[in-house]
Amino acid sequence: MTVQDSSTPLTPEEAARFVNGDTTWPPGWHVNAEWSEAGSLYGSNGIYSGLRVTLVKESRNSSNPDANGKYSEPWTLRFPLGVPDFAMKDKDALVFWILEKVTWTEEHEIREFTRYRKDGRWYAPFHPHRGNYPDQHQTPEWQAQYRDPADIYVAGRMPGK
Repeated sequence: MTVQDSSTPLTPEEAARFVNGDTTWPPGWHVNAEWSEAGSLYGSNGIYSGLRVTLVKESRNSSNPDANGKYSEPWTLRFPLGVPDFAMKDKDALVFWILEKVTWTEEHEIREFTRYRKDGRWYAPFHPHRGNYPDQHQTPEWQAQYRDPADIYVAGRMPGK
């Protein structure tokens, strides 16, 4: 069975209107889109694009849990991303691309927050910024032992990719 794509690619201006006015996002997430007629190099993914989306969520600072393991310092997650052309193929492609970035961010943050007591301190073995490659916890092989082997895409997921 062949799926026919009857939609047309979105212009950056159409995509921004769609994201800002005709789309809902998971609770707590705010997504804002801005377009540039000339296009610009945007955000942490370094993509030259006519459309930038900024993902925002109110959270807590995951760096410093208190003695009870609570996170009390307010923190705002905010990052802009350039939207690649393939993500503006149609509305579904755009929403899916944005949701991948929301999902990546949620996983990233969960790994930062998750800790357990070890040697009198809060230990974060799954922290995504932990160490360099000599640190076993940073290697894909170490991380892969805790993943579903069928899910080959999770470990390599990065914003903008």
